[in-house]
Amino acid sequence: MVSGALLATSCAPPQPFVWASRLGKPEDQAAVYRIGPGDEVYVLVADQQALSGAFVVGPDGSYIQPVVGSVPISGLTTKEAAQQLTARLAGILVRPQVTITVTKRRPIRVSVIGEVTRPGRFEMPFDEGILAALANAGGLNEFADSDSIYVVRREPHLLRIRFRMRDLAGPDAISARFRLNDSDVIVVE
Repeated sequence: MVSGALLATSCAPPQPFVWASRLGKPEDQAAVYRIGPGDEVYVLVADQQALSGAFVVGPDGSYIQPVVGSVPISGLTTKEAAQQLTARLAGILVRPQVTITVTKRRPIRVSVIGEVTRPGRFEMPFDEGILAALANAGGLNEFADSDSIYVVRREPHLLRIRFRMRDLAGPDAISARFRLNDSDVIVVE
């Protein structure tokens, strides 16, 4: 009896969570996109066609800019990347004006664990939702609690977001419009 009492008191309290419906509109949830390996960017240097063009960010997080060479931009916003390139071109051009846009985003990678048919790590197109990730994992298994689906997100801070399957299936529900980020973990209890 004593060991059972010890077990009950030594268990950690359940982790707090926030309901997905309380996060606000999906556009309010959108984090600032950071450039990463695999993204395709378009660099426009005003009045410099030879320095402008589409480039793919390599595995090391940089791309090769004509005249300048390797430019590391992984982890930067498009504005920060443009500022960095502007500074590098300052010694080459008089008052360089640079605009950088992401023309093709890299796929995201999410993990699905818990009570699903095929748990694992899945590569998905950018801007996918939870239902697509659950479909990749073969759906919920017979032991799943359809009211206990969580997304664990580490960036910009650790957050545990709770969903109900019935809220994900309706097109008008805010939860159905929730979008996954790279490295999210979906836990089905």
